[in-house]
Amino acid sequence: MSCNFIQNNRTIINFMLFIVNFISIALCIVVLSQMFCVKDAECDVDFSGVLGAFIGVCTTFVVGFQIWNHIYFTNKLDRLDVEKQEMSKKIDELDKARIECKYYNAYTIGRMRYQMAEGYVKKEDDQKYYWNALRALTNALWYAAEGGHDFDDTYNSLHEKIESAINYIIKDKNHLESSTNKSSLYEMVSQINDNIDKLKPYIKEHPKSYKYNKFGMVLDKWKEFTKREYSVAS
Repeated sequence: MSCNFIQNNRTIINFMLFIVNFISIALCIVVLSQMFCVKDAECDVDFSGVLGAFIGVCTTFVVGFQIWNHIYFTNKLDRLDVEKQEMSKKIDELDKARIECKYYNAYTIGRMRYQMAEGYVKKEDDQKYYWNALRALTNALWYAAEGGHDFDDTYNSLHEKIESAINYIIKDKNHLESSTNKSSLYEMVSQINDNIDKLKPYIKEHPKSYKYNKFGMVLDKWKEFTKREYSVAS
């Protein structure tokens, strides 16, 4: 309320300050004239008292202005704190939406690649997509762990596909090796391993960790495979 008063009456406050300055200058002129121009004249005016009263009035104005100024900036800081909290909340909501988008994108791509790997006509060449499926599905599982979706629900939907993709790749890793360059292959292995490295401690600390013991062994099997075949440390 005080803040709005100051903003709405800024012209009045400036006028009051102008009046104070004007009176101050006028009073100085009068005092100087009494000192230098009419030194011998008798004068019944107690200029010391007038000057003291004027100083008291000016002090009152200055103190009052400082109080208003303090109230104004206090209210301003309070509003900034509220805006900061609202902005932080919006950032959290956007971050959650970003993770959710990443989750659904990875989940959709992973399931699609897995279906392509299975192949409607069971062509051998289709099995190269198990690599892409494994990368996307482990991405989706990790994004669920970050809050993109319910982890248990995601696990129930994807863990069999992840295990199947790992088994197919270990059975015949040449499906992808014959259709891509070595650097791309190693990049894909690295991305899958990064997901697994992040998932394993999360699963270990999960309240339902007992439910994921077998799945953890599947992930360990993949890490041993990549260490053996691609010299990637587990």
